[in-house]
Amino acid sequence: MPKRLLQTCSLLSCALFVALAAPAATAVAQEGHPAKGAWVGYWGPTGTQNRIVIVMDYDGKNLTGTVNPGANAIPIKLARLDIDPGAPAPRPADPVGEPTFKLHLEADGKDARGNAITIVADGTMQNVGLPNRSIAGVWTQTSGGRATKGDFRITLQ
Repeated sequence: MPKRLLQTCSLLSCALFVALAAPAATAVAQEGHPAKGAWVGYWGPTGTQNRIVIVMDYDGKNLTGTVNPGANAIPIKLARLDIDPGAPAPRPADPVGEPTFKLHLEADGKDARGNAITIVADGTMQNVGLPNRSIAGVWTQTSGGRATKGDFRITLQ
């Protein structure tokens, strides 16, 4: 093949690669806030598991959402993601302290019988940079003056 034709093919290959890779990179880059999305999992004391769905959105300023969207949806009244950047490496060869993402949620609603319930959940996000990230922590649900405390684990869908 003549040298000029090889250079043209090489340029076309590069252009094709950039054209195909750019939208994929943009789609990943535009995912947004790490807590945004639909989260599915369970909460409850040891031996008892209650299925939960949490949908969160971020408008550029506030993190909002709903616990168990649907007929008995409970709006989230406070959602906060606190990020601890981690410790810098003392020496260049040492590992850098990983950042920690802590989620705090509060919600007030009614249970199936119409009784007031309050939910407070505190958890730590894991696999933050991956699409299958999860949040695990402690869930407290108070109804009728009685608090039920248990673990929860939700995964981004």
